[in-house]
Amino acid sequence: MRNLNLRRPSPALVISIIALVLAVGGGAFAVAASQKSVAKKVVKKLAPKLTVGNSNHLEKHPASDFLGVNAVGVNHPIAMIPVSKPATGENAKVLFTAGPFTYVGTCDSTGVSRVDASTSEAGSSIHGSDNSGDNLPAGTTITGVTTNGSSPDEGDVSIAAAPSGLSLFSDGPVGWNTTQFNNDPNNCYFGGDWRLLHG
Repeated sequence: MRNLNLRRPSPALVISIIALVLAVGGGAFAVAASQKSVAKKVVKKLAPKLTVGNSNHLEKHPASDFLGVNAVGVNHPIAMIPVSKPATGENAKVLFTAGPFTYVGTCDSTGVSRVDASTSEAGSSIHGSDNSGDNLPAGTTITGVTTNGSSPDEGDVSIAAAPSGLSLFSDGPVGWNTTQFNNDPNNCYFGGDWRLLHG
């Protein structure tokens, strides 16, 4: 067995090791600092009013508005909801509700579909591809915000905004008349998606 003779490193070795660590770590620090600087510039450009002091209430909205299932920008699909064709009159089913807005799919006795939108907040606006209204009284329904006619229009859209600040965008909802989806003579179908623009 060999006897290892350990001795103290020389001051030159210690300084060279420190210099090596700083050179390698300093480069990584410079890259991280540079990325942080770029990120700050992007945030400043996209959200100029955002500061640490007001980040709990972004644009008068709590940070929770931007998180989770009902967060601004989160897509909510409407997955082919059937509404039965009645013998007389109309049948209706709620497709979705967001804040003061409710969108309803309606199927009439002739098998024609349409989407109606209502608001529970006075002063709201609802604009659809086929019908619109501004400064609406609470409880107003806009009939046929999106409609079908003879074939589903997958380009139908709707935007709704309330004075409280909530606004939403919907692709559709699109209605399929009876026999247009799965050749079903007994049901109209509704599909599309919606998302909050401002919570």
